[in-house]
Amino acid sequence: MSYILTKFFAQKEYQQAFVRGDFYLSSLSAFTKVYSERALIAAAMQGDNYAKMLLEKQRNRSQRDILEGTIASIPPDQIPEFPDKMRKMIDTDVMIRALGYDYCNVMCFCKMEYRFQMLKKIIRIDWDEPNMKDFGEYAIIVKNPKEFIRRIDNAISNQNYQYICGDVNYHPRTFNHKAITRNKPSVSLQLEKPIEMNAILKQGKRVDYDAFDKCDIYKNQREWRLAINNGAADEQPLQISVGDLSDIVEMVDRSSLADKMHELFMISAIFPMEEGYYGNTSRAEMREAFYHLGEDKGYYIITLG
Repeated sequence: MSYILTKFFAQKEYQQAFVRGDFYLSSLSAFTKVYSERALIAAAMQGDNYAKMLLEKQRNRSQRDILEGTIASIPPDQIPEFPDKMRKMIDTDVMIRALGYDYCNVMCFCKMEYRFQMLKKIIRIDWDEPNMKDFGEYAIIVKNPKEFIRRIDNAISNQNYQYICGDVNYHPRTFNHKAITRNKPSVSLQLEKPIEMNAILKQGKRVDYDAFDKCDIYKNQREWRLAINNGAADEQPLQISVGDLSDIVEMVDRSSLADKMHELFMISAIFPMEEGYYGNTSRAEMREAFYHLGEDKGYYIITLG
């Protein structure tokens, strides 16, 4: 299905910064780790923008996914160091998160799907608009995706960073490697002690997930993302400038998004996004680079319910 690329913002100033070409990419750790709210609030009140961003993400469940950066799944009974009482409480396969993915910087977009219909010589466009109210009241529409990606490529390649952009894939949780549906309350925990991934993966089922894989409870977001490896073992956000985008990006309020899309189509001022992955490296090469950046270490993630 054809789609248009959009992005949502919680504040008008973030929207305006994007159109200026000032990109701010959070690390994946910002979506997975839980920090002391008291410390974040104190830092934010003193003008720390990074602490403010972490606080916003931590309070917004739509922007948190404990499974970001996971690469493998192992049935609980195959992990001998877990005591029997713990295994009985675990109701999904244990996931392995690669430490290196904490250093992956991402920028997230939303795909807005559409269909053309010709009814009695009248063109009708049906929009399948996702519910993105949790992501903000301000939005942009990418009118020329090929040029948008070209400008990203120019800006990032000049920094000698690895980058890939493309669709996010959504996957169900599993138990004994079989997909399951979970409706009961549960809590997911990352165990503190790191593990050697190469040794533990021999026990499990390597699924080769990467920065473009998420849990299917978030599939309504229809995410398209930009992922960057800047080569540093650093969880701080990454800022890059791609230059002014006002000629290929349209600013709009979320409430007017569908109307603006229709208007742009009627004057042929917008082009659909083509499926596929774009970048200066492959997903497999970037995955191995993040493993190496994290010294081939990882963590167990368990779900108790």
